[in-house]
Amino acid sequence: MPPIPGDLYLSVDFGSSPTKDDGTRPYTGANPQWNNFSIALSGGPNDTQTRVGAQTSVKVRVSNKGQAPVTDVHVDAYVMNPFIGIAHPNQAIQRLRGSVGSVAPGSGSAGAGDAHVVTCLVNGSTPWIPTNAELNATINGDGHMCLIANVYSDADNADDGRQLLEADDFAVITDQHQGQRNITVLPMSLRAEQIMEFLVMPAPRGIEETFVAFEPVDLRAGLGAGDRALLVSHEFVTAGEKGGGDVGELAVLVKGKPFPLFVSERPLTTKLSVDDIGEPPYDDRDDDHPDFRGGHWPRFPHRRHHRPRRHRMPAFEDAKRGRLLVQTDEERPGALQAVDIVQRDGKGRALGALRMFTVATG
Repeated sequence: MPPIPGDLYLSVDFGSSPTKDDGTRPYTGANPQWNNFSIALSGGPNDTQTRVGAQTSVKVRVSNKGQAPVTDVHVDAYVMNPFIGIAHPNQAIQRLRGSVGSVAPGSGSAGAGDAHVVTCLVNGSTPWIPTNAELNATINGDGHMCLIANVYSDADNADDGRQLLEADDFAVITDQHQGQRNITVLPMSLRAEQIMEFLVMPAPRGIEETFVAFEPVDLRAGLGAGDRALLVSHEFVTAGEKGGGDVGELAVLVKGKPFPLFVSERPLTTKLSVDDIGEPPYDDRDDDHPDFRGGHWPRFPHRRHHRPRRHRMPAFEDAKRGRLLVQTDEERPGALQAVDIVQRDGKGRALGALRMFTVATG
């Protein structure tokens, strides 16, 4: 079969050592062509897994074996039931697409944000959110699926792949513009839970109203010495040579294997209960409410789900036990988050606080 023209291709073994795929077909390397490393999921536990309810995109790394950039590049991705033999686009369970203005020569760096990586979304604009119906429709309901990607240029006079028609054959073995990777959709994650108990003190004399606030800690600037010492005091957190995470050399041990700590951006859900009170009423005023301007209330320029959660505390005389339930759907080992539990007066002045860390262990 004559070679298919064009400089664009999906490298079967990107990141391998050595990398043998230079865009020539048939591919002669060791990596199976149905496990194309240039295709990955984003939004789930790893490159080949996502979950029911998870906002998921498809990341496709486009390589260019030519000497000049290729312009007006498009990628179509097709989620399929597992198959052997010849399948077609009209059999897709879900479709996603993305595009970039140009792809430079080469394959780019290993980072997911590299300019060679095209993000594919449903209708080009919204994440794919797998449903229970899609999971149940897989063979035996086990969640196994195939992901096919096709890259092409729409530039004038370009002869570099093409958009596939509904009844066209997929040709991942013979066409360098196409690739396949096996993926799995998992059931919706059970949220990990962590419970912390502490004493809630009554309001000081002369203060009528207090709040208990759960305030996110921005760890992106790094850990202080006290925070670091607290973490390494736990037997499952180790300190060694500088690792590949966001928190330097710290790692969490999972079944004896170290996973570098990194700062998670997943939302935390908090629920407070206090003896004899139950769940104190939630204060839903946001940071821009007039009651919070000009006082001592801290500002939180994070995403919406990282805003503090405040509870109004009714008056009481003696210290009471508080019980905080923290939930997260974060499941990547090494994911680190922190929240300050702060009692404040009506002007936002801090009366006392605790810091709570969560470390995901898988």
